[in-house]
Order: sequence, then structure tokens, then C-alpha cells
Amino acid sequence: MSTRRDIMTDSPFFQANDRVVATDLPDGTAVLLHLDSKFYFTLNATAAEVFRALRSGAQTRHALASLLSSRFSCDESRALADVGVLLDDLLADALIRVTHG
Repeated sequence: MSTRRDIMTDSPFFQANDRVVATDLPDGTAVLLHLDSKFYFTLNATAAEVFRALRSGAQTRHALASLLSSRFSCDESRALADVGVLLDDLLADALIRVTHG
């Protein structure tokens, strides 16, 4: 049985779950509604940026970290760590899925 840690290292592509409706807000944040669980989620500006990228297609952790690093002028190693935590949280709530590219 795979754990999230295995998923993060063995299957490096992630994509937004098509059962999640996202609404981008004017301040750069976003609100998500999971249509199956009926739960709402709020994303800060950096998490919303990642989710927008995931909605546009399959992404790797490194590509997402690079996006955040350039968009928010932060260290890429810190962005990579933060993206890992965010992806773990999004996976836990089934807001994203693992894909193979």
C-alpha cells in the first residue's frame, strides 16, 4: 500500500480533481468546493497560485516550486518544501489527484 510519501516521490505529477470547483477572488486567494464531500476550502494567494497551475494541467513539485519562486521572489528550496506540504494537504482532502503526466 502506498503512503503519501511514496506518492510524492514515486509519482511526481499532480492535477486538480475535476470534482472540485474553484473560484478565484480579486485579492489573489481562492475558494474551493469539493462536489462530493460538499466541503469548502479557502486558499491563500500562494496556495491559489499552485491550484491554478494544477487546474491548467499535470504539474511536478519542482515545476510548482519554480513557479512560486519566480512569482513570489522566494528561495526555490523553501518553495519546494512549502509545495510539498501543500500537496500533501490537498491530497488528504482529495482536492488534487496523482496522475502520470
